[in-house]
Amino acid sequence: MTTRDFVQACRDAMICADVILPGRLVIRRKPTVRDIARQVAEESGISFAEIMSRSRVWRFSHPRQEAMRRAHCAGFSLNQIGNLWGYDHTTVMHGIKSATHRMEEIGGNK
Repeated sequence: MTTRDFVQACRDAMICADVILPGRLVIRRKPTVRDIARQVAEESGISFAEIMSRSRVWRFSHPRQEAMRRAHCAGFSLNQIGNLWGYDHTTVMHGIKSATHRMEEIGGNK
């Protein structure tokens, strides 16, 4: 197996190869939906507990929807994303659509 084949196998197994050193591969695990939510909460200036809450206040719901959008872009299914918050896949679809619409309005593309 060549190094290229090995790196591709790692990618296929959802493992990200950061750096390849002679005779050694440094591997970083794929972030989970929880990791993505934690990162978005930190970027938004709210706590993890607040992003995980059921609050409909926009200060919490918009970052939650952004976390759903990022998780979906990272390849997680609607059900996997919904399982973290206890939401149905249709609620996740709405959150992703809302976050995408907000991104298009402000001209951003994260």
